Amino acid sequence: MFPVDTVGNLETLMFALVVLGVLLLAGTVIRIVARPLRRLFLPAALIGGVVGLALGPYGAGLFPTSLVETWSGLPGVLATVVFAPMLMGMRIPKVRDTYRMIVPQVLFSYMGSFLMIGVPLVVTGLVLVPLWNVSPMFGSLVEIGWAGGHGAAGAMAEVYQRQGWSAGVSLGLTSATVGLVFGITIGMVLVN
Repeated sequence: MFPVDTVGNLETLMFALVVLGVLLLAGTVIRIVARPLRRLFLPAALIGGVVGLALGPYGAGLFPTSLVETWSGLPGVLATVVFAPMLMGMRIPKVRDTYRMIVPQVLFSYMGSFLMIGVPLVVTGLVLVPLWNVSPMFGSLVEIGWAGGHGAAGAMAEVYQRQGWSAGVSLGLTSATVGLVFGITIGMVLVN
């Protein structure tokens, strides 16, 4: 029933995108029906992803591994589609006005960078590598998963593979999923 080729075949790619669309539709329907998910503002894409995980090769086995491999090629490309047009249609402010907008953002960025990059790298370098001999790349997981999200984690797969740390791909995607669920759940608790 399912094509067994990977991304090289256009028909297989289109089928994989249709299955993603069906999972997104399923996530939307589940979100409409399940009131607690709606109250938490969980995105339909996340709910559809959980359905896909349950039906995939590591769950019910309905989706073949080749379909998941086709999906794994999409994050790097789709991250470009998301970020490329971000400033289209924006009015560029005068140089004098930019200082009031830039200074708070730069300070916030430095604090966030220290918490998401500096602290995990220091903990990894001083504790995890000497005690448990984990890969030094482990320190990048918080920033990749929480700040970058699934697109950044998928795009970093090639870097992790080249560095000889194939477990980083799964850990990065797991970190992104935990960050997404944590951010939405705690964010909604704070908002409500």
